[in-house]
This record gives sequence, C-alpha cells and structure tokens, in this order.
Amino acid sequence: MSSKITLRFVGYFFIFYLSVAVASILIIIFLAVKGLSDFNAYTNIREADIDTIESHIEKDAEGNFLFSNALKKSAEESGGILQLIDNEGNIITSSAEKSEILSKYKFTDFIEMSADKGSYIWLLKKDRSLLFIERTDSDILLETLMTSKSFPEITIDQKKVLEEHKAIFELYDADGSIIYKSNDNVKDALNGMKLLEMSQVLAEQKEIKTSRILGDGTTAVVRMPNPHYAPFNTAMINFMKKFLIGITLFHGILLLFIILFSFWIGQRFGRPVFYFMKKIEKLSRKDYGHIEDHKIRNKKDGRLKKKYRVYEDVDESLITLAENLEENERKLQKTEQLREDWITGLSHDLKTPLSSIYGYSVMLESSHKWTSEEVQKFASVMQEKASYMDALINDLTYTYQLKNEGVLIEMENIELGEFIHKYASQVEEESVTFPKGGTSIWVAIDPKRFNRVLGNVIGNAIKHNPEGTPIHVDIHLEDEWVLLEVQDEGIGMSKYMMENLFNRYYRGTNTTSGDTGTGLGLTIAKQLVEAHGGKINVDSNKYGTTITIRLPLVEDIKDRGITPN
Repeated sequence: MSSKITLRFVGYFFIFYLSVAVASILIIIFLAVKGLSDFNAYTNIREADIDTIESHIEKDAEGNFLFSNALKKSAEESGGILQLIDNEGNIITSSAEKSEILSKYKFTDFIEMSADKGSYIWLLKKDRSLLFIERTDSDILLETLMTSKSFPEITIDQKKVLEEHKAIFELYDADGSIIYKSNDNVKDALNGMKLLEMSQVLAEQKEIKTSRILGDGTTAVVRMPNPHYAPFNTAMINFMKKFLIGITLFHGILLLFIILFSFWIGQRFGRPVFYFMKKIEKLSRKDYGHIEDHKIRNKKDGRLKKKYRVYEDVDESLITLAENLEENERKLQKTEQLREDWITGLSHDLKTPLSSIYGYSVMLESSHKWTSEEVQKFASVMQEKASYMDALINDLTYTYQLKNEGVLIEMENIELGEFIHKYASQVEEESVTFPKGGTSIWVAIDPKRFNRVLGNVIGNAIKHNPEGTPIHVDIHLEDEWVLLEVQDEGIGMSKYMMENLFNRYYRGTNTTSGDTGTGLGLTIAKQLVEAHGGKINVDSNKYGTTITIRLPLVEDIKDRGITPN
C-alpha cells in the first residue's frame, strides 16, 4: 500500500518538475526576445528603430491612434514628447496635453527643428511620421516664468513654484557672471562649459538645465534635479531589471501552478480519503451500508476506479471491518436480548418461591389455629423454596467467580475411567449407561469441580428429555485429546438452542417444571471445563443430543501451561 502511494507521488512530482523546467525555459526565451525587441524603447528613444516604433502605435475601436505605455515612458525618460503627424504637418495624436502643443506645424517650424539636436523624426508607413521633441520639465518651467510681465524678475509666487519643483532660476550676464539667483543657498554657479555638457541621453544627466538668451544679452537658466537620473542605466542594467521582473513573474506563475497542482493532488488523493472518512463516520453511527459514489467506483462491477486502485487494500479492509462490526452488533443485540430474557426468567424464578414463602408466612401469622401437621408442612415448603433461592444465587455468584478466575482449581492426575466408575455408583438413574473399562487414560482434573461438570451435563440430559430416555457416557482418544461424550436419544434441540446453550444469559430451563434447577448448570460446566484447559461443544439432531468434553492427556498438560499436583 505505502509503496504504491510512494510511486504515485514520485510520478506526479516528476511531472511537476518537468513542467516547471519547461515553463522556466519558455519564460527565459520570452524575456530574451522581448528584451531585444523593446530594449531601445526603454533607454534612449532616439535609438529605437522604425519597426519597434510601429509596434508601439495602435488603433482603438474608434480608429484613434494611441501610443503604448512603454513608448510614452521611453519618451518621458528621454526628456521629451511624441507627436504623430501626417504629410501636411497636422498632428494626429500627441503624448502631451493639448494646451501645451500646436495643432499643426508649418514649413518654417520644421526648419527650426532641423537645427535642434533634441528633435528626432521617424518616417513611418502610410504617409505618417513620428516626431520626438525634447521638452523637459525645466523647459516647461522656464517657459512658464517667461510669460510673466515682470520677467526676468521672479515674484514670490514664482519662487514657491520653483521650490515645489526643487528648481532654481539664475540670470547670467554676457561674461558668465551671475546677476541673480532665486535660491541663495545654491553656491555653485554655471559656466559656459557646463551649459554645453547637455548629453543626448537624458538619464545620464544628474541635473536638467534649460537656458534662453534674452534681448538685453543676459542668459536665463532654470536648473532642477533630473527625476529620470540613472547614470548606470545601461543595456545590461535594463536587461537585469527585466530579468528580475521575469523571475518575479515566473515565481508568481510557479506559485499559481503549485496551488493548482496541490488542488489537483488534493482532489486526486483527498477525495478517496474523504470517501473513507465518510465510511468510517457511518460505521461510528452503526450504519454498515455501502456509500454510492460513482466518481470513486465503477457502476458495473462496483470496484474502485483505476486511478483510485492504490486505495483498494484500504477499501477491502473497511468492507471487512463493516461486515465484522455488523456481525458483532447482531451478536451484541442477541446477547442483550438473551440477558433481558434471562433476567426476566430469573426474576420469575425468584418471585415464585418468594410468593410461596410470603403466602405461608401470612397464613402462619393469621389468627387461625393451624394444626402441628399443617405448620410442619408450611415450614417444609418454605424451607424448600428458600433452599432453591439460595442455590440460584450461589450458582449466579459462582459463574461470575469463574469468569473472573476467582475459583481455585486444584489439579490432580486422575485415571478417567476409574473416576467415571465412582461417579456412576452415585447415580441412581437406570437410563444412564457408563463405560465398563478399557484403556487406562490419565487426565489432570480437580475431582470436586469435575464431579459438578458431570452432574450438570448428565442432569441436563435427564431433565430436558422424556422420562426413561437412554443416555450414554463414553470415553475416546483423539490425538492428544481425551473425549468424554454424553449422548442422549431424546428429542434434540433447535439450532438457536445449540448456539445459546452455554450462554448464562440464555435460560433453557422451563420455569414451569418446578424448582429442581437454577438454569445455570451448563454455563458453569463450560466455565469449569475451560478452567481445566479443555473445550466443550454440543451437537444435536432429531435423534438426540451429544455434548462432548475435550480434555488434554496428562502428558500434554505441561505444554498447555497447567501444572498438576
């Protein structure tokens, strides 16, 4: 059983390993291909090829052109905006707000942009072009300041705006000397060389700067930290970032796969376990019927389905357990019924003599003058009834003592034929015949206790058969056993009587036949025989009944753990 389950689990997890390996290889290939195709779109947009640009421009359901988030992010990190234009210079769509851009470019606008190194254009298919215009946050901020009438003087409100953007405004003369700055805490001033340090790749600039030469020959400059500053944002770093994202994605997928796989394993192995638990629960409620579950069992033959055959041994064990429990339940109910019947009979047996004793005592107590003969008769009956009750109580106590090994058995080596001969001399019944002698057979018995066994068995045969019914007592050898048989030629007994003959809860006696027995004789006989290391059984048919007592030969006593005196 355990080896089957082990092999099944090994197979499942080997498949799981192969699935994970294939998934990881596919994800790595996907990331590599995607990294090669989208690499430029995430670093410097000016380096992206036309095919990459085309793949990031889509149309919505209404026919409007849209830029992908990746393309817009690339434009932002490159310090500019994107505009899709047609051959007439009309702007089709833009990544910037409408208020910040023109609706159409004139011929002269294109001439000015051609001299601007920050602008870049891709000639796309179907008479469209994509225009990248460098437009950083510092450009927007300076343009905003220049719209003020007081410019180049900076108002208090404008200073607040500069502080919000962590930016500073500076004014230089033609010689590069600083005339004004909005924040006195900034010590380092720019020189001409630093103004020319503008790199084409915005991510490599720690600080973004925008300058304009004013009409009076001074130069206005806005400086602010670059939000996209990443000096080591090289191809390898970008690829590593994507790889880490891929690994995270892979583990997310792996976790989902594990959850699904665990759910499948739980269904595959948990369903039969749940089925068996329901079956055990039914057994706990003393419900021994079968559970119909066609997802577990085949409808035709009732066997477990092939995928659940690993649990076949468990299923068979539970079926056997249910059958045994059901049989034990029947026996328990039968025993309980016998016990109730016996208690009812015992109560009757005690009540009858008690009624007689009570009746005679009332008669003796009355004012009637009884003769001495009548008083003697009353006393005799009361004594007889009391003796019967005493015997009944003693026998009941004796059965419990034997059951709890509270009776001392004093074993002696006895020649069985001689013992039977002595017992026969005490029996006055002419209908009982005993063996006349033969082979010397020795057994280890307690003479006093075994004498009662014979009395109970033979007395039962005499009492429950018509008067004069022949009864035969014989001795035989069978291997290491001595067989003592008490056979009558009487009316026999039913199967039900044979099954319960030695049960102390079964009252085989007839309560109307007088007070000559307690009804516990054969129960005591069985317990005494077993205390001698023997066995007793009954066989009956319409020709009579045979009770067989098996005792071990004296040579075999030691092997059975009994030490004779």
